[in-house]
Amino acid sequence: MTVALIGFAVLLILVFLRLPIAFAMGIVGFAGFGLITGWKPSLAMIGTLVSETALSYGLSVVPLFILMGNLVSRAGLSAELYAASNAFLGHRRGGLSMATIVACGSFSAICGSSLATAATMSKVAMPPMRQYGYADSLATASIAAGGTLGILIPPSVILVIYGLMTETSIRELFAAGFLPGLLGILLYMVAVQYAVWRRPQDGPRAERTSWPDRLRALRGVWGTLLLFILVIGGIYGGIFTPTEAAGIGAGGAFLLALAVIALYRDIVDLPDFDFAPHYAEVPDGEGGTLRMHHLDEGPPDAAPVLLIHGEPSWAYLYRHMVPVLVDAGHRVAVLAVDPTSTV
Repeated sequence: MTVALIGFAVLLILVFLRLPIAFAMGIVGFAGFGLITGWKPSLAMIGTLVSETALSYGLSVVPLFILMGNLVSRAGLSAELYAASNAFLGHRRGGLSMATIVACGSFSAICGSSLATAATMSKVAMPPMRQYGYADSLATASIAAGGTLGILIPPSVILVIYGLMTETSIRELFAAGFLPGLLGILLYMVAVQYAVWRRPQDGPRAERTSWPDRLRALRGVWGTLLLFILVIGGIYGGIFTPTEAAGIGAGGAFLLALAVIALYRDIVDLPDFDFAPHYAEVPDGEGGTLRMHHLDEGPPDAAPVLLIHGEPSWAYLYRHMVPVLVDAGHRVAVLAVDPTSTV
């Protein structure tokens, strides 16, 4: 009993010293086991546990689900989820915060990680909320609250780890996470509504989106919905196991990302011209810059071609500006590449 209390006290001290919890627990466990049974058995135990964990077939589901979420995020579909949610909710008071929560819940359905959900949606949702004058407290709270949905809505990495450790059916755990996740979305939206009722200036209204634009925004979420149905439907239908579903989901996300890149290439229409000397750098809303190249040669009455140089998520958002620019008489070419690269 005394050894356990001492070990727990040392663990708390290491955590307060800001040592990562995993390393703190490992050090305490290694030292305690070594003091009780000897250092050679303790060293042997560490080697065995590390190798067994690294070679565990069941735990391979964790990095695969995270990979699936990262591929979807890099393909710009997280921005599409937010755009679709914003189209239906943005005109309400506090609507951008509610759209953020809905987008977080949708992204959680293909990510499974709370940290990844919050990090991704902070890049997508924070700039528009600041643009419309939302209070930072409400904006950050909606992102943080929406990020917690990642551990509830399947495929949740935490539920997978819990199922493996307790030998509980992961399929049943996923089924048990649906209703709490949906309830969490609804209650978070109610909380946002109450917050802006008390302080209306914290969440001003945005522009109302027309129904044709709302329907166009829904087209961008088909890939996410299809991937979710493939993974969760396959698990519930008994077609494949959760580990196999994670691999299939990661593969599907990769193909989806390739399809998005192909879409970008299809809409690019660039002449044989050196764009490098013709560019302007503009703020990207996150403290960085985007390099916007322009073509200023040719006949005087020729419509210019605009090349947007940025990450896929940004280019995906800008792609919605294409109809507006075309109506204004411009020919537009959008290319999704790394913002640090050059043409």
